[in-house]
Amino acid sequence: MKKIILLCFTVLGAMGGFAQSYDTMEVHFGKNTSVLAQTTSDFLDKMILKGVLAPGKKLMLVGYADYLGSKEHNNPLSEARAKAIKDYLVKSGFDPKDITSCIGKGKINRADTASEGFAADRKVQIIFDHIPVKPTPTVIDVDKLKVNETIKLNNIFFVGGTATILPDSQPELDNLLHVMQSSKRLTIKIEGHICCMGPKEGVDNNNLSGRRAKAVYDFLKSNGISERRLTYEGVGNLNPVVKADSTEEDHIKNRRVEIRVISK
Repeated sequence: MKKIILLCFTVLGAMGGFAQSYDTMEVHFGKNTSVLAQTTSDFLDKMILKGVLAPGKKLMLVGYADYLGSKEHNNPLSEARAKAIKDYLVKSGFDPKDITSCIGKGKINRADTASEGFAADRKVQIIFDHIPVKPTPTVIDVDKLKVNETIKLNNIFFVGGTATILPDSQPELDNLLHVMQSSKRLTIKIEGHICCMGPKEGVDNNNLSGRRAKAVYDFLKSNGISERRLTYEGVGNLNPVVKADSTEEDHIKNRRVEIRVISK
């Protein structure tokens, strides 16, 4: 009989299958401007249409700039970017009272430099209520898995810019643990990915992709999976799902954790 493992790639909670949490998305701007590009407004419209962003949800907006320019330039620029997103959302039907914070944090410091700055740092983070949905299980037939095949984990969530796993990730982690416990010969490599392509954008200076992969590795190891069956690697932005990622939707697809089958 073939062995069937269910991986639920969705969000569950401690009470009745639901949990209250927050998600973060980013929208980006051109150099030295707080004017929304057409691609940005199109993305926001799509998120509103899909209900990901919806009137009635509480939002926090945090603007940033890259390191080009002085503090006197970057601080108000980052604030203006946050306000531009707020104005667009209010125009789209959001109650200003539901936008609980709209601030600018100025420049993002980087260890390396580039004459053109870093486009990935010219952004606004939109932090919003996350309303979970009922689980949609993905059926994985372990007997049919091929060596070197990858499985994308769609619901491993991290605090922005860190390797801290958010609580909403627990069901996904538990399902992965169940797969490893049920398939004793399965060995895997956990691969972390970040977004943003270009000669400098998305360069993984702090090995964020590796640290996120290790966080999943540490969870499995701490729950009894032998380290002989586990390896991890940070891939950075070398293997994007969307090769020329230009929108936040593209970036979301490229920020991911994958499991690669080594042997079974």
